[in-house]
Amino acid sequence: MNLSDLALGFHLPDVDLGSLDYRELIHSKSDWSVVAGIILACREGNFEFLKDVHKVMQRNDGYLLWSACINIVGYAGTWESVVNLSQHLSANGGEAENAHFIAVLFGTSCDLRAVDKLLHIYMTTKELDTLNQIRADLSSLLEPTNGEVFDGIDDDGDGDDMPSRDGRERYSQVVRKRRDAVLATLPDSRPPVFEGQIYSVIATARRLLEQIEAEPEYGERFFRGKMIFEAATGTDCSGFFDELGRLRRIQASAVLEGFFDREDLNKYQVGQRYFFNYPIPS
Repeated sequence: MNLSDLALGFHLPDVDLGSLDYRELIHSKSDWSVVAGIILACREGNFEFLKDVHKVMQRNDGYLLWSACINIVGYAGTWESVVNLSQHLSANGGEAENAHFIAVLFGTSCDLRAVDKLLHIYMTTKELDTLNQIRADLSSLLEPTNGEVFDGIDDDGDGDDMPSRDGRERYSQVVRKRRDAVLATLPDSRPPVFEGQIYSVIATARRLLEQIEAEPEYGERFFRGKMIFEAATGTDCSGFFDELGRLRRIQASAVLEGFFDREDLNKYQVGQRYFFNYPIPS
């Protein structure tokens, strides 16, 4: 059983994860089995084991395993869970060394408090890939389509060169201005946000279907929306992509259209995050 596919989603293409017992998996000597057990526990509404994810990451530095760990905390955890894991990663290995994973973690949170965390890493990282990842993360939080936040501005690292300090400062100002504009549209309760508006499972699914029907080039934004949709609803999206990572448009459309045929869509409240239909505490 190849569990590494859990780095890309919360289902396995060839195995029904729900047929397994998370109590057995969590006590396994295999780190991948432990991660699968934590994911399965969360799928059943038991978020207790999220606090143990950092222990798995401490003893196993595999890239795919870390990706799976980041995803389960980011998509199923509270803001406190996200911050706690980021602190563990900073204390064990260092913020600079683990900047990419910390950035992805905050980027999945649907929380505007992540903006300052991401900009801090943006100002200090020396890795161009991490800068580009942060732009994508900030864009998915703050804008409905790839715009200025995603593209960046002159001299902030667009292309193959690292940005100047001044370029980073000017980009940060653009991001904070956009963040403040989004904040101005929100109630005082500060609900979760995705793509520049109050987070909504239904709206996320609708935008995914629109992206498929418009046949744009598949990219980071679509994958992030797919992950949020799959995490929230428990819908099996493992067939969205082929073995080369190419989007299977017909299959993906069929899955999303099937979701809209459900009779219980009104259970998804605007401003509420879910993991496999279980509300995540704010």
